[in-house]
Amino acid sequence: PEEDGLLTRLGQIELQRGRTEAGLALLQESLRLNPNNPPLRDYVQALAGAEQSFEGPYRVDPGAELAARPKGLLAPGKGALCLLHNEALRVHRDGTQARWLQRFFVITSAEGVRDFDLVSLPYVAGEQKLSVLTARVHHPDGTRDDARTERAGGGGGGEDRVWRRFPVDLPVLEIGDVIEIEHRVEDVRPTFFGDYFGDVITFGLAYECADFRYTLV
Repeated sequence: PEEDGLLTRLGQIELQRGRTEAGLALLQESLRLNPNNPPLRDYVQALAGAEQSFEGPYRVDPGAELAARPKGLLAPGKGALCLLHNEALRVHRDGTQARWLQRFFVITSAEGVRDFDLVSLPYVAGEQKLSVLTARVHHPDGTRDDARTERAGGGGGGEDRVWRRFPVDLPVLEIGDVIEIEHRVEDVRPTFFGDYFGDVITFGLAYECADFRYTLV
């Protein structure tokens, strides 16, 4: 199709289906046909920028983290202990953000096995894109199992702002297993806050945390 409005709508549909590359290509073609569309141009720039990972310098090596794990943590408690909460937030000049989290949990009881059978990751549909980068279970014998990594959201500007939770189905767990979850949530367009920046850091997590890190980029 050669009509820019149709290309924009097709691009939005692809993004809502989680097909970011295809959706972005359609929106860029729409801009080529009609460059005089500032809102779409800003949206495409934000979406293209969101595809650039930034977390490399802040990522902790799983092997090092597991080797440094304190001993004697398997006494029953709340079901699990957070070994590491590692979070980095990058803020752009237009107010859009990209939040990256890397977390390790050790399962300490049957309650934890039940709690972590399915992990839910929040994002705002219509404004954010969620990418599950790592979903892995490290077993005490040194073996590991990976869950499927996926993407959700993306929006296209027409979707209402709604909080959603994306489910990650982990492999079968046992007491003593360590769960590694890494994901990134990126704004794909400016929010109603504009270029204002603010963040809320919650230290009262559901599980006791041995190491909490927060980096503002």
